[in-house]
Amino acid sequence: MALQDLISLISLLLIILIVLWAFIAYSIVYRVLKTKQQSNLKIKTIDAIALHFLNPNAVHITENKKWLKQKQAKNHYWLIASVFLKVNNVLLTAEANSLKTMATDSGVIPLISKDLKSVLWYKKAKAIMFCYEFGLNEYINSITPYRNHKNVLVRREAQIALVVLLGWKSLKLFPYIEYPISLWQQIRIIEKLKQYHPIAQEKYLQKALMTKNPYVKELLIRIIRTFKLEVYKYYIIKQLYTKDVFLVESALVTLSSFQLNKYEIEEIATSASNIIATKLRIKTLSFLNNQRIALTQSL
Repeated sequence: MALQDLISLISLLLIILIVLWAFIAYSIVYRVLKTKQQSNLKIKTIDAIALHFLNPNAVHITENKKWLKQKQAKNHYWLIASVFLKVNNVLLTAEANSLKTMATDSGVIPLISKDLKSVLWYKKAKAIMFCYEFGLNEYINSITPYRNHKNVLVRREAQIALVVLLGWKSLKLFPYIEYPISLWQQIRIIEKLKQYHPIAQEKYLQKALMTKNPYVKELLIRIIRTFKLEVYKYYIIKQLYTKDVFLVESALVTLSSFQLNKYEIEEIATSASNIIATKLRIKTLSFLNNQRIALTQSL
């Protein structure tokens, strides 16, 4: 009886091992075939786009659009949209407009519009990303409410979209953001602002300065530093009187990149006496000492 049990156990283990190897083999073959299919789809999509620009009046253009729509219906929408996006990023403005028309006619942009309303957060976030990368300003009203979305990825992409599509005007919407804005996200926002809208529009910044959100204040301080807006030093010095440690540290880092006069140094010295955290008070006093030395040397 014991021998029969052993044989049964060995047989069971062999069956499990065979099934496991069969599953691994299937996974490898499936992945290879899927990768090959995606690669071929990318090449065909690029060919369709190239033919569109070479001869936009040719009959095969219509056939290409039909083919793209058919492929999108088979769950290849994101792959095709990503190809359009990569091409869009290397084209001139006039050509990009033509590409946007093709993306619309072939069903890419309409599907982006559809996914903006999706209940699935990853679809919504990707759709928002495509909107600002394609420069789809017509969807700004749909995107704006998502800056406070409960999903972190959706609201991050929405905040980036606002900056890219609205520029400095978007800053007046940031005081109404309810969730924290991470340092990484602040850096992304500033990079996009510098890339797409390098000329400061201070009238919108001034409206944003009224915010009470400490995370938005940190963002504004970093924007002031990046764009060298020294006229707002008073705002940064004002933040030294707050109890938010990260906000005070951000203010000190920014102030160190500006040249301060003796009145501003005296005001910072007054604020130092209100800082409770010992390490932060030491940092502030060290900063003051360096600023006094720099001021003396400049005289």
